[in-house]
Amino acid sequence: MSFLNETIHPRGLKYEEKGLNQDNPVRCLSHNSRISHNIRLHYHDSLEINLLRYIKGNVHMEERSFALSDTTLLIIPPGTLHSYQTKGSDHESSLFKVWHLNPEFFKYLDTEMINQLIRGIKGVIISGDAEEKLIEVLNILEKGNILEQNAAMLRLFTLVPEIMTEERIKSQRDDFLHKTISFLEQNYHRPLSLDETAAHLNLSKYHFSRKFQQRAKSLFSTYLTTLRLEKSLIYLHEGRSVETAAYESGFEDPSYYISKFRNFYGITPGRYKRELNTD
Repeated sequence: MSFLNETIHPRGLKYEEKGLNQDNPVRCLSHNSRISHNIRLHYHDSLEINLLRYIKGNVHMEERSFALSDTTLLIIPPGTLHSYQTKGSDHESSLFKVWHLNPEFFKYLDTEMINQLIRGIKGVIISGDAEEKLIEVLNILEKGNILEQNAAMLRLFTLVPEIMTEERIKSQRDDFLHKTISFLEQNYHRPLSLDETAAHLNLSKYHFSRKFQQRAKSLFSTYLTTLRLEKSLIYLHEGRSVETAAYESGFEDPSYYISKFRNFYGITPGRYKRELNTD
């Protein structure tokens, strides 16, 4: 069993959980805490644990938003919508780390409490003793040997009763956003209009657009463009040409794609692809 540990590279949000399986049940990554992040509303199929220290900003989870504290540790079950807006920190101890755990591992630990954690909670904010114990376990998952890592995976769930007593994010599942984002994830690669998306949700274009902006904190067009840019990163990593990556991620005009890519990532897709080959 091996565990992947790397710094997050802009390959798209779904890349964070790429490669998780029974042989690689944990992935640990780090965001650059020195720069600001505006991470779009999204969800993962994995159980996600985030540790943020000395970072200012806000987290949006399902229907609730809250400000980050000096130390914020979040447990985000699979399928939970969440987004971040953080400011770059100049604190010498600032940190933004992410752990993804393969939910397949949990089926062998089929206790009522664990199922409640995985299926029922929309998020947990942890502090105090539970926080320190969980951070210790996460550090072992990141740096320990294979035997220590396996033990840490089991230890994680002995902490569940303590975690359950901490502040729980009491938000309801936002079915509107889940349906919308799922539809966009499945159809981003083809021409997709506001009218079609609104009709899929059985809403008028006006009501859909207004509701999406209120819930997702983003214009529909901006969100779709951001999603397509992220998907194009995957295609570039797979060796597609810039033009092919543009078309396969839903852009009808490669020149427009290149312009948006440069504005969003600060680099052209051609240069990005060349730098991949030199890593």
